[in-house]
Amino acid sequence: MDKFQHNLGFGSIFKAKNRTSDRQPEYTGSARVAYPASPDGGEMDLDLAAWVKEGKNGKFFSLSLKEDTYNKPTSQDQGKEEMDEDIPW
Repeated sequence: MDKFQHNLGFGSIFKAKNRTSDRQPEYTGSARVAYPASPDGGEMDLDLAAWVKEGKNGKFFSLSLKEDTYNKPTSQDQGKEEMDEDIPW
């Protein structure tokens, strides 16, 4: 099953339900952003993780952004595409 894909420039986060440690994020989600150096021509999916922190100016979100690996093609998939292109029919 494919993961939901946001429109460019949008994302969402949701409260984590099964945290077992304070080190695990309080919120998780995803976003789709413009990224000219990305392999698919300028768009990139990101996995988001957020923690609520307390600072001298009040509460804030501490964020972690990582490249989405869920929908990334594997090296096996890439090899299959290359092999299919070589078949003449």
